Amino acid sequence: TFLHFTTSPLQNQSNNKVVENNHHKSIDKIMLKQITIILAVTVAFVFGFCVNPDTVDSLDAQQYAGIWYQIAADPFVDETTQRGAVCVFANYTLFSNNGTIGVVNTAREKTVDGPFTHISGYAEIPDANHPGRLKVHLAGVPWGAPYWILKLGPVNEDNLYSWAIVSDEVCLSLFVLGRNNTLDSNTTSEIQSYLTDIGFNVAKSYEPTLQEGCVYSL
Repeated sequence: TFLHFTTSPLQNQSNNKVVENNHHKSIDKIMLKQITIILAVTVAFVFGFCVNPDTVDSLDAQQYAGIWYQIAADPFVDETTQRGAVCVFANYTLFSNNGTIGVVNTAREKTVDGPFTHISGYAEIPDANHPGRLKVHLAGVPWGAPYWILKLGPVNEDNLYSWAIVSDEVCLSLFVLGRNNTLDSNTTSEIQSYLTDIGFNVAKSYEPTLQEGCVYSL
């Protein structure tokens, strides 16, 4: 049995607008997905092939909180979301009431004494079965961005993870983070070897972030 509803012309116009808006939204989502795939394929050819990388099996949010300095990123990040950014660092704080992580990203513009820029938001774990696959929501950005923690360094004397490698499901972005603004050569070699093993072309995708001479607003 089918239910039949009779609507007025005005209701039909309203319904048509809703359908039209939903149609445009669907098209926008499809186009965004297609653009993402094209970008991912392009990046794969240029910077290496890495898709659906493994993420960490467990994540202690308390040990992940605190100050992180960006040691390196890939050209995609440097030319898009962080164009002209130096002295990049982040402060993560744990919200105990809902389990999310507060995020404040800070950088200077172009030079180590340039003006500060900030953007804030929060990170969540959508699927408890994949604790390393976070989603970050930043102010002014209409959608959440994947924040996949691929690998973590050992816990340091402050009971915090000492370094982290962050990317996404198609390895379009790359962030290497450290608790200090530099990493020793052995740790750098370990990280770069891991990135090579999972498909990154380190020679092209690992670009150190300028941190020397920076004064941080903590």
